[in-house]
Amino acid sequence: MVTPTGNVYPAAFNLFVRNATSDPKLALRLPAAREVERMVVTLDGMDADTEIETLENRRAARYLEEAARDTKPIWPDLARVLGQARDEL
Repeated sequence: MVTPTGNVYPAAFNLFVRNATSDPKLALRLPAAREVERMVVTLDGMDADTEIETLENRRAARYLEEAARDTKPIWPDLARVLGQARDEL
């Protein structure tokens, strides 16, 4: 819900507040979708072996694979986006 500059993203915050106790998956879906988009855009055009220095030199394919695995139980559609991005590296 916080942007990279440290500001609160109002749409995500409002969705979280409305749904946090009744539907936690929905409450955090918007920030999760924005993060998935950021990951895909950042790695677009890179290859599977590209090292991500800020993540302990983890390779791009592994990073997306782990993110898809962790996301799948909560947001299967976002996991598919991550898996497709990995396949396209």
